[in-house]
Amino acid sequence: MNMLKFRILIGTSLICIAAVLFSTSMFGLTAAQEKAKGRCSTRYYSCIDACANKTGDNKVWCERDCMRAYNGCMDDAGIPLEGNPPPRLPRPTPGPAKSPPGSPSKKPPGPTLGPIKSTPTPSPTGPTILSRPSKPTPTPHKEHHHHP
Repeated sequence: MNMLKFRILIGTSLICIAAVLFSTSMFGLTAAQEKAKGRCSTRYYSCIDACANKTGDNKVWCERDCMRAYNGCMDDAGIPLEGNPPPRLPRPTPGPAKSPPGSPSKKPPGPTLGPIKSTPTPSPTGPTILSRPSKPTPTPHKEHHHHP
């Protein structure tokens, strides 16, 4: 077999493999596989949750065992791992940022205990009366046309 025929054979084989992989990814999962994927994901979450109380290398090994269990579960269900990674874990949302000690707070100082009661205080100069402008505002007048 000469080199040209060998290259054609290899190229054709790679194209066929790519076509098979592409076509299987187009069809998605069956209903049974979707159900199995849900079970695998739930088990994965539970496993990772159980790892939360571990620290250091023990936590790393625990999480790797969860990953292996997930991959095995997916494999048993006939679900390809490519395109079906373990579910992303929800990240804890950070609370409001606390200012470091000694830094000024953004809140204005003042009492914060109990409701604040406000009582009106009389002004020493008496009530303010709004004065009218010195010039009246001109109002538009309709033009009257006089006919002789």
